[in-house]
Order: sequence, then structure tokens, then C-alpha cells
Amino acid sequence: MMAEKIQVGMRAFAAVGLALALACGGSDEETAPADTEVPVDETPAVADSLIEQDVQSRIDADPRLDVDGVSITATSQDQVVTLTGEVPSRLELSVAHEVAMSVLGVRRVLSDSLEVAAESQ
Repeated sequence: MMAEKIQVGMRAFAAVGLALALACGGSDEETAPADTEVPVDETPAVADSLIEQDVQSRIDADPRLDVDGVSITATSQDQVVTLTGEVPSRLELSVAHEVAMSVLGVRRVLSDSLEVAAESQ
């Protein structure tokens, strides 16, 4: 239980740092979600189907992602979540990454497959 609280706290701390970088207008390299991975021994065993459902429902319910142009699908394999679809900006990409990492059982989030509309114009 304590390890889970520490894990959630570390993820929240990383998310705050990322949000601050975005707010300060850093470059794309600085604002890209960190490719963080939770060590296997610190990740509780959770079925990929449950991870997918939890990530998808949290993304769908997050008010920060309730904007035009957000279309995200989450899949999970071996507790690694892959986010695909489209978002209007790197801010929404970062939020989706943060939301996915907050789900219990997620070891890693890959968001490279999320298209950022602002960058494809």
C-alpha cells in the first residue's frame, strides 16, 4: 500500500514538472512526456484488459481532454499502455500521458502514436 502511494506521488510530481515546463513555453523536446517506466517489482499485476478500460475511462472523463480535436484510444500489452489518435496540442498529449501513467498497474506509457494537430499543419 505504501509503495503504491509513493508511486502515485512520484507520478504526480513528474506531472507537475511537465505542466510547469509547458506553462513556461519550453521547446517541444522539453515538453514531450518523459518516457518513464515504473520498475516491474513496483508495479502490481493487473490484467491488460482492466488497464485498458481504466485508462480509457479516465481519459474520456478528464475535463482537460474534453475539447474539440481529442480522439484517443488506449491499448495495453504487458502493462505498457499505447495511446493512439489525435490531440489538438502538446498540452493534451501531456495530459493524456499523465492520466494513463496514473492508472494502477501501468508500467509505461507510449504516446508517440498520438498525432498533434498543431504540428501537422
